[in-house]
Amino acid sequence: MTTDLDVWDEIESSGVVLASQAESLVIKDQPSMQEAGLLRQGVKALIEEIKGTFGPLKRKQDEAKKAILDEERRRLAGPEYALKLINDKLTAWDTAQRRERAIADARAAQEAKERQAMLPPGAPPVVVPAVAVPQAKVDGLGFSTHYKHVILDLEALIAAVAAKKVAPTVLAPVAAVLDDLARSAGPGTKAAANPGDVHAMPGVPGVGIVAERRARG
Repeated sequence: MTTDLDVWDEIESSGVVLASQAESLVIKDQPSMQEAGLLRQGVKALIEEIKGTFGPLKRKQDEAKKAILDEERRRLAGPEYALKLINDKLTAWDTAQRRERAIADARAAQEAKERQAMLPPGAPPVVVPAVAVPQAKVDGLGFSTHYKHVILDLEALIAAVAAKKVAPTVLAPVAAVLDDLARSAGPGTKAAANPGDVHAMPGVPGVGIVAERRARG
């Protein structure tokens, strides 16, 4: 009597055999390319068989999980909105207090400098205490500081990268945009007929397009 376990043992064995055949595959002429195509069809058929078995099981789990997540999201909407409002207001107050303390410190430092200038050389340093700014505290509440970049001068940044004063990795996010441009412009360039060769990207100085062939279907 054949059981599900026997079937899956057979499928797993088939996968091992196909992997071994793929490792030893050498494509050197048309017949071997045809052989590779037949092996590829067998691999794809096994993949579809495995997906076809697990697909319904995954869909049932996904549907049950989605229902739970939707209900959780619905119940959390109100309190999470309230928490965000409170956090935003607390953060705004904390930020304002920090600014006040910074202003008070700067005024005290300036006053100390002016007083020091009125004294003879060698006089003890003048210390002017800053006006105290109250710092409110709430039990269970803390603030963290996060930083993000702001580009002040894009041309200066690009020039610094070109001069090797700044690592090229800082421009990495631009790569995604350039890849989008390459996908749009590529079919109409010489790169399309010459995979692996780099050709100039139309309208973007200093950037090239290279076509990479990949098996699909």
